[in-house]
Amino acid sequence: LPENLTLLPADLSRDPLEAILRFSPRFEAGAPTLWLAEGLLMYLPPHEVDTLFRTLHGLGAPGSTFVFTVIDRAVVDDPEGSIHA
Repeated sequence: LPENLTLLPADLSRDPLEAILRFSPRFEAGAPTLWLAEGLLMYLPPHEVDTLFRTLHGLGAPGSTFVFTVIDRAVVDDPEGSIHA
C-alpha cells in the first residue's frame, strides 16, 4: 500500500467515526483527506448515513473529497422484484 494510505476498519453502528479517527495516529484533521466508503452506505440506516456525511464534512479540511457507492434502496429491500422492474 502507498505510504500515504491508511485503511481503518470500523463498525460505524458501534463506534462513532470521530472517535475512531481520534485514535488513528496518521489522521491529520487539517490535511486534505480522501474519504472512501465503498459498499457501505446501503447497509446503514438513513440516520447513520446522515451522521456520517455530517461528521466527514466537519472533519474534512479544504480540498478533501468523499467518494462513495450507492445502490437503489429497492434493490436492497427486494432484490428479486427489482430485477424485473
